[in-house]
This record gives sequence, C-alpha cells and structure tokens, in this order.
Amino acid sequence: MATGDRVAEPQAAALAGGGALVAWRQNSGVRAAWVAPGGRIVRGERVAGGPASDLRLAASRSGHAVLAWRRRGRVVVARAARGGSFGQPTGVSAAGRRAYQPAVAAGARGAALVAWQDHAGAQVRRARAGRAFGPARMILRRGSSPAVGFDAAQRGLAGALRRGRGARVVARPVRGDGRLGALQTVARAALDMNNLRLRVAPDGGAVAAWRETDAAGLAPCAVAQRRPGAAAFRAPARLTGDCISLAPAVAAGGGGRWAASWLENSRTGLQLALGSAAALQPLSDDQEASGEAVAFVRPGVVLAAWVQEGPGRSSVLARPVAWDGTPGATVAVGQGAGRLAPDLAGRVALAGGEGIAVAAWRERPRAGLGDPRGAAGRLVVATATLSG
Repeated sequence: MATGDRVAEPQAAALAGGGALVAWRQNSGVRAAWVAPGGRIVRGERVAGGPASDLRLAASRSGHAVLAWRRRGRVVVARAARGGSFGQPTGVSAAGRRAYQPAVAAGARGAALVAWQDHAGAQVRRARAGRAFGPARMILRRGSSPAVGFDAAQRGLAGALRRGRGARVVARPVRGDGRLGALQTVARAALDMNNLRLRVAPDGGAVAAWRETDAAGLAPCAVAQRRPGAAAFRAPARLTGDCISLAPAVAAGGGGRWAASWLENSRTGLQLALGSAAALQPLSDDQEASGEAVAFVRPGVVLAAWVQEGPGRSSVLARPVAWDGTPGATVAVGQGAGRLAPDLAGRVALAGGEGIAVAAWRERPRAGLGDPRGAAGRLVVATATLSG
C-alpha cells in the first residue's frame, strides 16, 4: 500500500459498514488513508510533515478520528470529522516542556480525548465536536503511561499508573466539560508496574491491563474489569506468572466481555484469555511469536493476530475464537520472505466490528537482503469479513 523510507508505526481503526482508517509515519511525516470495504483505498492524505514519533490513532465507527504524535518533544493532534480530511495539527501539551506517551480517543459524535505524560505527571484534555481542546487536567501526579477511552454515549475515562515505590494504577471519569471525576485506585504493586492498556466498550464496560514486577523477580501481567453501569473497577487478577510482552494486548466487548493476549514464558508461548484468568487459550507455543493483538469482530467473537517468525520467512497469523472458547482455524493474513515487523509499540495494528476485521503491519527486508539497516519497507493492510 505504501512504500518508501522509514515506514513505521502503523495504526488501524474499523469504521461502520466495513470500512477502515489507517495511519502511519513515513518519510518524516504522518499519513492516513481511508479504506473502503474490501480493501480499496478511497483517499490518502499527508496529515503533517516534519519529525514525528509515538503515533496514535483513534476513530469512532461514525468516522470521527483523532491522530496524535510527538513533534520535537511536544504532543500535537489532528482531527477529522465523519470521514473528512484531517485538520491542521495543533500542539496540546505545554510548549517548552517535553511530553511523552500520547494516547487518544474519538467519540461517536465528534468529542475527543488526548492524554500524555510530562515531568509533572499524566494529563488529559477533552474537546467537544468542532471545538478546541479545553485546559489540561492532571490524571495522576508523577503518573505515566496514560490511557483514555469513550463509550457510545461519549462518557470519557482516563487512566494512568505510578511506577516504583507506591506503584498503582488509577482511573478517573472525564466529564463533558473536561473536568475529572473521583480518582479510583484500580490496583497496587509491591515493587513496580508499567505499560498500562485501557479499553472502553460501547456500553460503558472497560478493561485495564498492565505488567507488574514482584518480589520473586517475575513480571506477571494483570487485568481489572469495570462492568457496564458500574462506577468502579473490580479487584484485579493476575493473568500470568511471567509475562514476556511489555503488556497484554486487550479488547473490551459488550456485556462485560473482554479479551487479552500476551507472550508467556519460554515454556508456554502466546496466550489468549477470554473474560477471566481461568479461561486460557494457547495461540502459539513458539517463542518466535510476537506483535500480538486482539479485537472483537462480533459481540461473541474475538480475533487474535500475531507475527510468527520462521526460517527465512515470517507470517502475520490470525485466529477467531468464540466466546465459549471454541477456536477457529489459524490463517496466514500476510506472508513473505521479508521480515514482517510489527509496529514500534510491538504489536500488529488490529481493529474490528460488525463482522469486519482490519490489520496493518510493516514489512521490511531482512538485513543482508538489500537493506542492512532495515529502514526501507512498506505498509501492508488486510481486511476480512467473518461470517457466522
């Protein structure tokens, strides 16, 4: 789909009717493309030029979209309304203060959330449809790894964690005027925790996941759930004994459903959990698996995707799994002699809904195959319809 120098950080979002929006960094800029059902590119655009890193995309089913990235140490945002072109990028973090780890969410009627971390802590700003972002609000002082999400009614949720001594994960509602609701401590850890992931379902349910460090020197992955209609998260549960992944890939579905995927220790391999720590599904026992991602393609069907390395060949694999744990067939979504690399965050970009799935990843030649630095490459996008 896109070729050239330094293609990186693919992002994907599923739209109503089977379409998709993808975004990526290329040639020192940010680009996006609107994809019709079946995979045809409807329109591509250059969102911004200049240096960019830590790209993040969020889009509602109705086509409202938010892109955020770091530019010279500052977090900037560009927005698009209902499938239109992206507007002029604007800085949202404080000028002259280095900001990191942007996170975004797009509401069904055009509201937007953007969060980031700087030396003071994890902060968030909210914007109404067609309006500028309101003032920054502190999610957690000395906090990091911010995460945000919306439900179908545009009720916002923001989360963050604090590392080191006194480590904890917190969550706060983000009201329509941008003010934050009461802080809830979702979990605590004795030594450390990092890499928070947060997903919000259309009905208001939510799931948070992260990786901890315990006294035995292991790094278990953990998850906490908020049921639809509830004000607080339930007590967290550990998914693993030793998580090799930076953090689990997570997805939130309706009716309190959630899914998580992660790479376990060398004896176990890639795992999938559906709704509880006891309902584990092995996806691959090969430690060459990486880039894991999960998405709900139907209310009761989860799609898991990952990169599988092989001798001289790599593949992007996908497997649908029904909510009762019944697995479908594993299929090769993409395959080639080049190195199929996940994005810089370590994951295949995957999104789904209404029976449609869209995946995006970067393919680059292996060292010694004409590109020793691994800089050149192309962005690959695949769409699929899941029946039944």
